[in-house]
Amino acid sequence: QPAAVFNGVRRLTLNSINVGAAAGFSVYWVADFGGANAGTASTPFYGNQTQLSVASGSTNAAPSVYLDTDRALGYPADSMAGPACWTWTTGLAPAAYVDRVRTGVASVPSQKGLNASPTTLGHTNNAAAKVAAFFIYDGIHDATQRAAVWDYIYQEWRVAPRQNTGSATPTAYDTVILAGRSNAKGNALLADLSAPYNAAYPGVMFFNSTPVDHRSRVWGPLAPVTSSAGYGFGVEVSLGRDLDADAGWPNPAIYKCAQGSTSLAVNWNPAGPGRNWSEITDVYDRAVNALPNVGDSPHVRAFVWIQGESDTTLLADSLAYEANLTAFIAAVRAEWGAGLPFWIVRLTTPNSFGAYEDNVIAAQNAVAAADPDVYIIAPTSPLPDGVHFSAAALVQLGQNLAADIIAEGA
Repeated sequence: QPAAVFNGVRRLTLNSINVGAAAGFSVYWVADFGGANAGTASTPFYGNQTQLSVASGSTNAAPSVYLDTDRALGYPADSMAGPACWTWTTGLAPAAYVDRVRTGVASVPSQKGLNASPTTLGHTNNAAAKVAAFFIYDGIHDATQRAAVWDYIYQEWRVAPRQNTGSATPTAYDTVILAGRSNAKGNALLADLSAPYNAAYPGVMFFNSTPVDHRSRVWGPLAPVTSSAGYGFGVEVSLGRDLDADAGWPNPAIYKCAQGSTSLAVNWNPAGPGRNWSEITDVYDRAVNALPNVGDSPHVRAFVWIQGESDTTLLADSLAYEANLTAFIAAVRAEWGAGLPFWIVRLTTPNSFGAYEDNVIAAQNAVAAADPDVYIIAPTSPLPDGVHFSAAALVQLGQNLAADIIAEGA
């Protein structure tokens, strides 16, 4: 049962907390989230896994949850209902945990202490959350202390442990990473998706990290995941099925990370790093830890990139696209394997999004021409709004991608 229900603008006031930055502190909470709002990154109560907002008066004084510049070890939304339990540890080398899995460590000692009394925790995002408990400890917990707290939490709240509990026959999953903008996410309505693609398909494993509408905690069967607005599926609905039909892909899996209105110049820039680059790499580690059995592993065989529209609005971004895409592919291969085959779904034209689409299309073609392991896939039609693929076009594009991936021997 929740100790506090947060709906609308609610706060929780904690007294007598005084912890210096060097000493640090450890925070655990158990919550069930009923809503999400990614318009701000202020609190855990709208779904962020590691962010904790602490206000003193009108100033967000401590702690600073951003472990590096523009990089938070939490994500905008988690759409699966709880219970969930998360840990956040501060100190000279802050680390963040999701369940028992460490999701990242800061490279700079950017945290502050809790030195305000009273200390206020809460949100202003009109999100819903049922918080069962907070645990706040002086000092930075080591693994033994952390395990003791987790054991208590699991026993008391029956929070499910991590999925990979053991198997005599671990599986190497033949994995495609699918990333990009709204056409990677998918903007067509589920009502327009024809059978069999409108139903779950257990032959392919699927992990979706698409903010803000979807956030997988576990791998599940390939399915046309939708938001409350009735959209959110992409080329994976046909791509996965067609790969599964090929003998060369015995255990297909798709890891998806896409978000609308994101640019390669800023959001996906590995050098920044951009928020979406942080998202795709950090959540991938979480996905690996969520594979069904100990010993299971992903074998990333193809990377599919569907993006470009946001870089057509500014001349400078369009002219930098070739260099930015080349650097992005290099970063992808550093992360998931040298020589990883990379598929670019060429930007659609004519496209009503930006004025400099020709520059981006030329850049995509040039990158593919310069690298024998980069491939161009022509976009499909129709585009009902001049930008986004229809449901039928997404299905056709997934089929085209699967055929090319198989033909190229990925």
